[in-house]
Amino acid sequence: MDDELLEEGSNEDASDDFEGIFFETYEYEQRERTADWYWTVAIFTLAICVISLIYGNVLFAVLVFISAFTLLLVAAREPRLVEVEITPRGIRNHLTIYPYRLIESFWVEEETHKNTLLLKSTKNFTHLIPIPLGEADPDIVRDYLSNFLTEEELHESIGQKILERLGF
Repeated sequence: MDDELLEEGSNEDASDDFEGIFFETYEYEQRERTADWYWTVAIFTLAICVISLIYGNVLFAVLVFISAFTLLLVAAREPRLVEVEITPRGIRNHLTIYPYRLIESFWVEEETHKNTLLLKSTKNFTHLIPIPLGEADPDIVRDYLSNFLTEEELHESIGQKILERLGF
């Protein structure tokens, strides 16, 4: 399975004594959303669209409407069960591979209801990459990653925490 992690053009052979961590987890935490939540999003969307139309900004009204519609579609979708693999070559989260050379540091955030692996990327656009640990033991993940990356205390942004509290 670690053949998938070999980069194109690499001459390295897959090791027979593969050592790594493999687990399955949901891509995000499913939140129960009541009909009130959907009505609240719809009312806020309608209010913003009406205000923007009053001010003559039709393009913004259309953008808000399309964004809200997309948000409601994504919110109604069930999370997929994805495979996560941590190997000596990098971290694979479903179809995305993060080689260690593109990761500056990591942090395992342990909370009472969920554990999350946070990766600090060298890329500007995806600076902090959260990976839910599901049922994986956070201590084993931390010990294994310490062999390849530096551990640095990281936290999700305040904006992300606020969105989680609002049910997004």
